[in-house]
Amino acid sequence: MSDERIVNLEDAVRVLAENVMAKAGQSGPIDSLAIQYTPEDERLVLSEPVADEPAAVNATEAAVELANAHDIDLADVEGSGEDGRILVGDVEDILDGA
Repeated sequence: MSDERIVNLEDAVRVLAENVMAKAGQSGPIDSLAIQYTPEDERLVLSEPVADEPAAVNATEAAVELANAHDIDLADVEGSGEDGRILVGDVEDILDGA
């Protein structure tokens, strides 16, 4: 029986990334880096994470203004308008606790 261990691929890539950073003379928390490993290319890419762009919200201007005035995140509001568009009434329902 061999002395092999099965490891989680994510953990293995993280250890490899830490070693690459150390050899490059870089330090810092590895958790702050985006790590991408592509086995088919045999590449490990370390980069600063890029913030996702906020998704566009399908809402009327009046609904956006009302939501902003009351610190309501429209991503949490279900729209009742055509194609799920968020209407003033949808925001008012949130304010009324409906």
